Amino acid sequence: RDLLLVSPVHPVTEGASIILTCRLRGQNTLSNVIFYHNDKLLQNDSKQELKISAVSQLDEGFYKCEHLGMVSPQSWMAVQAAVFSLRSFLFFVLLVLGAGCGCTFIMLLLLLCCFRQSQEPDEFKDVTYASINWEKSGKKRGENEPERR
Repeated sequence: RDLLLVSPVHPVTEGASIILTCRLRGQNTLSNVIFYHNDKLLQNDSKQELKISAVSQLDEGFYKCEHLGMVSPQSWMAVQAAVFSLRSFLFFVLLVLGAGCGCTFIMLLLLLCCFRQSQEPDEFKDVTYASINWEKSGKKRGENEPERR
């Protein structure tokens, strides 16, 4: 039976996370596996998988695994440089511009409100209000009025 290293088929982008596992053909993942990179021992403690949390150019090369004296064929793992896509760059630019314009608009509104408040005429600033009570005088309507004919 053949021992197989399960690794990425396509080039891996720098910074990505990968997991290498080892299995026998037709079976699930094995435990007690030893991993090698360019024929150098990576793990001397037997584990079920090899996890690389942030791939770099140094991780590019040949990998193989060993289980109970059996060794898998080597697999080449290519690593490609991380490149910003035009789409993600434009999204970032629009996000920054939108946030900047929004903050500028709010600041201008606040300044305009403060300016308008300072320009109000003084006649509206200091107004005194009085309470006026109307009392009934007791006179009947028409007592002091001339007669109409």
